[in-house]
Amino acid sequence: MSFIREHNPSLATLADTTTLLPLAKSLGLSWSPCTVITPSDSWRICRQCIATDLENIGVGYIRRHHLLSSIKVCDLHGLSLDEICPTCNIHIKNHLNSSFHECAKLFIFKNNESKSQFKNIEYSKFVRELLLHSKSHTTSFSQVKYAIDNQLLKLGYVLGGNIHWKNLCTDVNSCLGEFTHKNKFDFSISQLHPTTSLGSVAKIAFFAFRTTDAYWQSIRGTIDNFNH
Repeated sequence: MSFIREHNPSLATLADTTTLLPLAKSLGLSWSPCTVITPSDSWRICRQCIATDLENIGVGYIRRHHLLSSIKVCDLHGLSLDEICPTCNIHIKNHLNSSFHECAKLFIFKNNESKSQFKNIEYSKFVRELLLHSKSHTTSFSQVKYAIDNQLLKLGYVLGGNIHWKNLCTDVNSCLGEFTHKNKFDFSISQLHPTTSLGSVAKIAFFAFRTTDAYWQSIRGTIDNFNH
């Protein structure tokens, strides 16, 4: 709050620096209001990020890409994210920043080195980089969908001219270690649409391209095709 009082940033600056709006722009979903694309609950932390913040600047803060529900681990430290403080059992959304000083003293740091955890680290990095580079790239949802569809065609997910979404969702679940419950996948969609959730589009984009360099290269090629 002191930063806002001292610098009086515009609403556009706040949206670009404190919300998931830049991620939505990177995925062609810039129409989404901030209240929709930035969750008001399910806030989570990386214990090591909080401990490092406390050591370096005296206060812990939440990384905005950790707010996306599909992000499960910190790409910097490889730790699973906590929605509830492991020390005091208070939901992070309701946790006082000032209380992290005491809670962090009892944090236990343990990496999960499973294959799916490694892929989730890559996915978390992918999302973080999309958040940081939206200003240098402008794209529409139709361009994003075209690029993803073409990549899925190369990966063999197009059958009879249509994307085989069941196979794709099965492999996305397998890649990121999602769970099934009552025969339903944790992640399952049947099409890419402007109203598809931000996390679902991000997952599909990551699964198709794996790196932001490959993603943006495909987007630039798509834009060139659209302009000719």
